[in-house]
Amino acid sequence: MLTFLSGLLIGLLLSAPVGPMGGLAAFHAASKHIKAARLLALGVCLADALLAFLATWVSYITLPEKPLALVLGILMFALAWHLWRTRAHNKAPHHGASFAMGLGATLLHPGNIIAFALAFQWLGGLGVTIEGLPGQLLLTVGVFLGAMGMWELLIRASLRLGSTPQMGRFQVRFKQTLAILCALTGVWAFLSII
Repeated sequence: MLTFLSGLLIGLLLSAPVGPMGGLAAFHAASKHIKAARLLALGVCLADALLAFLATWVSYITLPEKPLALVLGILMFALAWHLWRTRAHNKAPHHGASFAMGLGATLLHPGNIIAFALAFQWLGGLGVTIEGLPGQLLLTVGVFLGAMGMWELLIRASLRLGSTPQMGRFQVRFKQTLAILCALTGVWAFLSII
């Protein structure tokens, strides 16, 4: 039970900082595209669960960081370009693209992999042991449910924001701010290659 609760806590904590994917999910929810927001969140949370499961198998991960950073940078710049050039509209985003974006961006981000490795080191320091496949699965399910809980909070808060009259006026600025955040993430990814 402690393993499952530890996974819940890690899922909540690692999902709390809102980055480009969180901003995109918030934008979808505020624009009344709840299914797209939840599918994006599902993609992110499945990637988190996969990374958590993989992190339980290895104590030291060597990653090809430069190729991952290059792909992440290209992905973030493409998203930034798309967000910047499209006007605010109420057309629903493609649901498959929302899911794929959440899954791909989360899996490609080297920081996520490092965060899980550090979180599991922290658990070890607290004396929490992950015993065998059942323990790994309990921890992974905990991470998934904790992350989904945090994403659901973000989506519900954004949905409430979208029901206010101010949202219509700020929708374009919100998309532009999100585009800048994605571009900055792309710049960070490219600079990490150097």
